[in-house]
Amino acid sequence: MITQHMDELNEANLNALCTIWEQKQNNFRDDIQELLNQSKKLDRQLREAADEPVDPEQAEEQFKLEQLMIHLTVELQRLNDKDNAKKDWQNTLDQIRAKITSMSQSLSEVGLIDLSAMNELCELPDNSQRNYKLLSQALKRCENLRTENLSVLIDHVRTDIKQWCDMTQHPPPALDAKNDCSSNEMLVQLEQKLADLKDYYNTNQEILELYAKHVKLLTRMTALKDQSKDRNRYQNRGGALLREERERNCISNKLPQIEKQLDEMVQAFQHRTGKPFLVHGVEILSRISSNWQNYHLAKEQQMNARKAVLFQDKLPQAAAVGPIRRACSVPFVSRTASETSLKHLKPRAPI
Repeated sequence: MITQHMDELNEANLNALCTIWEQKQNNFRDDIQELLNQSKKLDRQLREAADEPVDPEQAEEQFKLEQLMIHLTVELQRLNDKDNAKKDWQNTLDQIRAKITSMSQSLSEVGLIDLSAMNELCELPDNSQRNYKLLSQALKRCENLRTENLSVLIDHVRTDIKQWCDMTQHPPPALDAKNDCSSNEMLVQLEQKLADLKDYYNTNQEILELYAKHVKLLTRMTALKDQSKDRNRYQNRGGALLREERERNCISNKLPQIEKQLDEMVQAFQHRTGKPFLVHGVEILSRISSNWQNYHLAKEQQMNARKAVLFQDKLPQAAAVGPIRRACSVPFVSRTASETSLKHLKPRAPI
């Protein structure tokens, strides 16, 4: 416990000293820059006030001032070069961190690496040679794992692409049979395709979500229409019929509002990009119109099918009416024949 406390104190003191050193360097640079600015100003004043010909004293002052400006310029350049080298070093480490973060993310999704450990390493604000060595080792490990598991990673990225194509309403990309093999170039291309899909979705998320909502409501309206045509809908339904009717009315009111919003957003998109907003390769408003046409066509087909069923149900009934009437009708008896037969009947003798 004591050792840990001392280490924390030493680290705090070291950080404080580093902070002070950076402040001193910045102040020193500012002082050098200020001296250089004053020297240049004095140089202009001396040149303007110089007599012709220049006397030896003025020439000596001019020479000393020029030497001072040279030294100040060199020192300022050295400091700037040092800062640039520091920035280049920082950029180098940041690039390594970015590569590790990207690779470890995809590797962790297929269970090949501990993402938390890699993130912890990349988040260290340490630009020392020791940390550079650790980062280089981690990058090398990620590259080796990536090379050894290309087929697994490619299959995983393809699955992600399919999901994001559904979310962005994009048709799935066609696979090139010539490049249908596990290679690092193919993995890089697929990862770029996935990154483009994610960027497209994030940029146009509002339009895509609103269109998906429109499709969902129209599908629900179709289901409610189907329920309303059920012959048994009045049996044991309770308040379901009323709820369904209210839902249908609510959807009927929402759909035009969504279409109006989409029309405004799509026009803004086209004005911004100069391109139509496509849904599965079709302009989105045309797609919505096509969805409505399919809805009305399905509705008409269902009505025709129901009429055909009713007509078929009536045919057996109509066919059964004729035999029933013939079987139940009274047979026709001739009046003359009936009277003749009665004449041959003899009356019974009274008992």
